[in-house]
Parts: sequence; structure tokens; C-alpha cells
Amino acid sequence: MSEQNLGEKIRELREKKNLTREQLHSQTKILVKYIKAIEEGRWDLLPGLMYLKPFIKNIADALDVDCKELYVLIEDTSLGEKLENEASQLKKKFDYRWVVVVLMVALVALIIFLLKPPSPQIIRQTEETMPVEPVNDRELSKKESQFSGELDFFQGADNIDEIRTLELTAIDSVWLLLLSGNDTLYIGTLVPGRKIKRRCASPFKLVMGRSNCLDIVIDDRKINREKYLKNMMRIKSSDLDSFIASSSGGPGEG
Repeated sequence: MSEQNLGEKIRELREKKNLTREQLHSQTKILVKYIKAIEEGRWDLLPGLMYLKPFIKNIADALDVDCKELYVLIEDTSLGEKLENEASQLKKKFDYRWVVVVLMVALVALIIFLLKPPSPQIIRQTEETMPVEPVNDRELSKKESQFSGELDFFQGADNIDEIRTLELTAIDSVWLLLLSGNDTLYIGTLVPGRKIKRRCASPFKLVMGRSNCLDIVIDDRKINREKYLKNMMRIKSSDLDSFIASSSGGPGEG
């Protein structure tokens, strides 16, 4: 058989169905120019020989013909050899093993990135760019009035020695949340120079929007800000006790 037999067979089947190329295009979605190229044996006009069998399959379905009957016309000619050669060349050009290697390397890099802790420089940059809640003095005074300067009763305190006094002075504008047990002792923004003083019996926790923006005095002992408070945004009363214990100075250390 010659290569032309495939195209002649398709044209014969199409005309037998009384279909034009345009109508066959509507059913198969194959461009008319490609249908014409197949019927005329102009394989060079196709987008690639790899598309020939898929085109033949769609055409066979539209013409109610077993596509295997048309595949035989391809395999019995030199066109079948061309298809095999083109397929083997594509396999040589594209080695899927490299894709696997690249994906594995990317996965390992992602795992390392996720497990690696952030550097101190990134932490500092994050703290410096955190938004500070804008609050004027009048609004700040109104917010402070919503929370008592000290608790009215101390359920957890057996004696006066268990009551802690905490004094906070803002060096720079900073948002604060001060908790003692289930009580909120302060929430809001301190502007530079403003000071708050709170008394509590339960262990407290201080959360800050930025680090290194406060002078902290606990039970009349000032904490060395540069030595102990740098880069800290969450502080517990036990942390301050540890700082005091590890400090070589006594009360009033600056």
C-alpha cells in the first residue's frame, strides 16, 4: 500500500457519510486544513506526526469506523517508521529522570528552608516593621482608666510578700498587653516617656508589639534593658526573676 491510501480511505468514508470537511471539523474539532492535509497525504502540513494517530482516532469515531482499521494503513507504510523515529527522538530529547532529580532537590531545599530558624537580623527587621497602634494622650488615658492600677483582692496571696510591683516606662511607642492570671492589667499603646505601674499577686505575662522599647522595674529592681530585654517581645515574671538572679548588681541596677 502507498501512503496515499490512508488519505483516500478517510475521504471515501467521509463522502460515504455525506459529510463535508467543515462538518467533519465540527464533530472532531480538527482544523479543516489538517483534515485536508490527511486526505491528500501531506503529512508535512500537520503540526507534527505525533498528532496523526490522535487525529485518526477522532475522525474514525466521527465516521463510525474502527480506528484500528486506519492504524493498519499507517503501520503498513513508511509513515509508520517515521512515527516510530519521531517518538524515539522525543524520548531522547526529554529525559524524565532529570525531572525527578530536580523535584527531589527542590523538595529537600523546601524542607531545609521550613526547618531553618529565622536569623536574628530577620527577627529585628520584623519587629521594626510591626505596626504601632496610633493612640493620642486623651485616648490613652481613657483606655488606661478601663483597667485598675492594682487588683482589688489577691486570692493567690497568703502574705504581702507575694504581691509583685511592676513599673513600665516607654522608651519608644510600643503596644502592650499585660496579663496576671485571668486579669488584664493593661492593654494599649505607651507613647515615649509614659509610665504605668501595676501590682499583682499572680505570675504575670507581658506581650509587646516591639522589643527593646521599655524600661522595666520589678519590685524596685530595674532590669538592664540592653543586656536582658533586647529582642524579647514576650516576658514572664519568672524571666525577670532569672535576670535579677543572674545579674551581678543589686537593686537599682541600670
